[in-house]
Amino acid sequence: MDIDLDQDDKLGMIIAEFGFKGENLFTKMCGWIYKTNGYYTEWVEDTQLRFLRRYEYCGFSVSFIQEVVPRFIKWGLFDKTVFDAFQILTSARIQSTWLDASRKRKERVIDQKIWLLEVNSGVTAGETIVSGGRNGQSKVNKIKGNQTKEGSDDQPLDPLRPEITHNNPTDIDLLKEKCFLDKGYFTDLYCMKYQIDKDCLYKWLVNFNKWLMFQGIAVKTEKDYRGHFGNWLYKQESKSEPEKWLLEKSQSRTSSASKTDYQKERDRIKEREKKLLDNGN
Repeated sequence: MDIDLDQDDKLGMIIAEFGFKGENLFTKMCGWIYKTNGYYTEWVEDTQLRFLRRYEYCGFSVSFIQEVVPRFIKWGLFDKTVFDAFQILTSARIQSTWLDASRKRKERVIDQKIWLLEVNSGVTAGETIVSGGRNGQSKVNKIKGNQTKEGSDDQPLDPLRPEITHNNPTDIDLLKEKCFLDKGYFTDLYCMKYQIDKDCLYKWLVNFNKWLMFQGIAVKTEKDYRGHFGNWLYKQESKSEPEKWLLEKSQSRTSSASKTDYQKERDRIKEREKKLLDNGN
C-alpha cells in the first residue's frame, strides 16, 4: 500500500465530500485489489457483493458503494477509460505500486488491454505478458531472450473465491444446486443484499431456470450461470415474492395462448364464410 496515499489531492476531494468513510472505502478497495489480482479488479455485481461481505464490519452498504465509486473514477483515483471499456478498476499508480512490490517474483501476469504504464516498464525476462482482449486472450511466456511459448488462458485466481473453471456441467439444475450450496459466496450474499431468506432465494433459482428454458438461453459454465442469475434477479420486482413472478408468467403465457387460439378460430370462421359464399355463387 502507498505510504503517502493520504497526500494524494485526488483522495482529498473524496475526503472533502464523504469524510473518513470515503477514504476508508478507497483504502479497503486498494487492499482488495492488491490481495486478489494484484493491480486490478473487475467491478461487477458479484465482486461488489463479495467485497461487501469481506468488509461488512466497516459499515459499507450497496448504496454507499454505488454512490462513491463513480466519484473515485471521476477524480481519477481509478482510470475511467479502462472502467468504461471493461468494467475494471485500476490506475497507473496502483499498477506502479504492484510492479514495485512484486519485482522479486519470477513470474508476473500483465494484461496489455488494461495496462496503463509502458509495456516494458519494470518488466523483465521470465515474466508473463497477456496480449489481446480479456476474452479469448493468449499468453506469451518470455523465457530466454526472444524465445516464446504459448500458454493457457487461465486468469489469476482470486484467493477469496472458489475456482470456477470452464469445464463445469451445463445442466442448469445441477448448477442451481451448486450455487445454492455455496453458502459463503452465493447464498448468504444474495440473502443479505435483498433481505430474503434461503427458501425465497431457492425459489428464485427455480424461477430463473424456468426463465432460461422458456427463453432458450444456453448457459455453458457455472460462471455464466452466476452472472446471468445476478443480472436477472436484479431486474425482478417484489424480491420477497418469487411466487408472484411465477403466477404472472403463467398468466402471461395463458393469455398469449388464448389470443392465439382465438385468432385461429377467427381464421377458421372466415374460411368457412368464404367457402359458403363461393358455393352460393
